[in-house]
Amino acid sequence: MTTTSTGNFGTSGFVFGGTVGANYQVGSLVFGVEADGDWADASGFGTFTASALCTGACFTTSSWLSTVRGRAGYAFDRFLVYGTGGVAFGNVRANFSNDPVTSSVEAGWTVGAGVEFAFTRNWSAKAEYLFVNLADGSCTTNCAIADASGTPVIPNVAVRFNESIVRGGINYRFSL
Repeated sequence: MTTTSTGNFGTSGFVFGGTVGANYQVGSLVFGVEADGDWADASGFGTFTASALCTGACFTTSSWLSTVRGRAGYAFDRFLVYGTGGVAFGNVRANFSNDPVTSSVEAGWTVGAGVEFAFTRNWSAKAEYLFVNLADGSCTTNCAIADASGTPVIPNVAVRFNESIVRGGINYRFSL
């Protein structure tokens, strides 16, 4: 069976949400943990050809994304430079051409880096980059083709949902 596809295809969209976390500082070293939840509107599509009679497009979307991450950094007076990493969860939906949509919650991992600036004692602004790799989704085609023994096979295309996210935020620090 000869199959071709567009391989990697881009996704685009945006995320919007909130973050909660806690930090502990020892000298200039800062350690913390963060969890966030975001509404997402990311989507993309690629084509798939299994035979002359079996072609179409696989459309993927993600409607939400959450991460739980550790964070470690170095503070320079009011600036913090940090790295972050942990687990990611998201909803990945996929469908082949006009077939029904498959939807599943996928788990994966995330890594990133950022900078934060404290402009008052309790308020700071941050900018960060995250790479998110969610587990494979599935895009099952709507046509069967025969394998070498003549048995009908329904091609199933694995869909990886990786996202590069650049985001900014405003944080409020609660004093204890």
